[in-house]
Amino acid sequence: MRKLFLLIFISASLLYSKEIPQVRKIRAESLVKEGFSLYTEGRYKDALICYKKALSLSPTLALAWYWQGQTAFKYGLMDTAHLSFKKYIGFTGDPSILHKLRVYWEDREKEPDFTNLLEIKGDIKDVGRFIAPAGIAIDRSDNLYITGFGNNTLVKLSPFGKFLSKITHKELKSPFGIAIDKKGNIWVSSITQHKIFKFSKKGDLLLKFGGKGKGKSQFLGPKGIATDELCNIYVVDSGNGRIQKFTEGGKFLLEIASIGRTEEKLFSPSQVLISEDDGVFVLDCGNKAIKSFDLSGNYLKKIALPEGEYQSFCLKDSSFYLFGKKIYKKEADWRKMGECSMEPTAAFLNRYGLLYLTDPDSVISVFGPNDLKDRMDIQMMKLDLTHYPIVLCHLTFKCNGKDVMGLSPSDFVVIEDNR
Repeated sequence: MRKLFLLIFISASLLYSKEIPQVRKIRAESLVKEGFSLYTEGRYKDALICYKKALSLSPTLALAWYWQGQTAFKYGLMDTAHLSFKKYIGFTGDPSILHKLRVYWEDREKEPDFTNLLEIKGDIKDVGRFIAPAGIAIDRSDNLYITGFGNNTLVKLSPFGKFLSKITHKELKSPFGIAIDKKGNIWVSSITQHKIFKFSKKGDLLLKFGGKGKGKSQFLGPKGIATDELCNIYVVDSGNGRIQKFTEGGKFLLEIASIGRTEEKLFSPSQVLISEDDGVFVLDCGNKAIKSFDLSGNYLKKIALPEGEYQSFCLKDSSFYLFGKKIYKKEADWRKMGECSMEPTAAFLNRYGLLYLTDPDSVISVFGPNDLKDRMDIQMMKLDLTHYPIVLCHLTFKCNGKDVMGLSPSDFVVIEDNR
């Protein structure tokens, strides 16, 4: 009887182990369908989340790679699209997609460096004034949110610096880090008050918590802030060498790392980022490394930094960009991409490859890829003055000789020349 029971148990175990991959594949296929539905509605970012989840369940699901590539292409994430289509071809050998890769990406293998496009000055005396910008965030419409550390102000700007609105509050002093959650709420750290503030889109104060100390929900000079898909908040508690995680209501959830010089600890961290696949990455300035954790706070690994001092970093298309007096990109190793005239306190790369750096001298510097103008071709096909003073321009926009898909009026900026 005992031998028979053992045989049945083993057989059941083998059957269960065979079922698991099938169940995961079915779930992955369901996520791809959900992602496609979101794609048809134009909700590209949400669709990409579905495809990523599908691929985490079934990494060889070719359809998920294809639709991740197609959606990323529409959303402007060209590197993600490129990598996804390469994966898809590896599984299928699809000649039509292979042709698309050759047409659109034959000249994209070399990562372009950056050129300064313009400077957004905050020291002019108008409603959009900001002094000593310390933090920067970008919303889903690519608008900029800047913390004016020197004048206790939050300023909202268009992608090219047009003033949109500002937030001031009598209780907010020395704003530093800033993040926009999925619901559009604005989270700000006060480095001198040792507190966290939450504002609505309209600028109403919704929540504040914290205070100076070493306990839970206390801080010593909080700096960077990040949010995840559930609107949980991650705060760089720099002086205490840790990351504190909170709910969107400000309830303490857990502590990530502690202060120290060993591999799993943090010393004078400045920024935290949450990747699309739920990785937590911390710029550990004191230990000269980027350290990664999972959402539960478990330490995973570290990436040593190149020689120099760095206070800001970005993550785009699974690659890290590091900013100090020099700009680096992490490939197999760190590759130098350029130099900065200042040491930026914060940086952000938007989905189109535009780079924003905060200069403590009250300037936001905007950079673009060097080869952008060489790859773009914009032609005016028609000028309509029928409804003057409203002027309608009909344009064609090509990149590498091919039509660029998915553009909207918000992707263009009209500048009036009064000469």
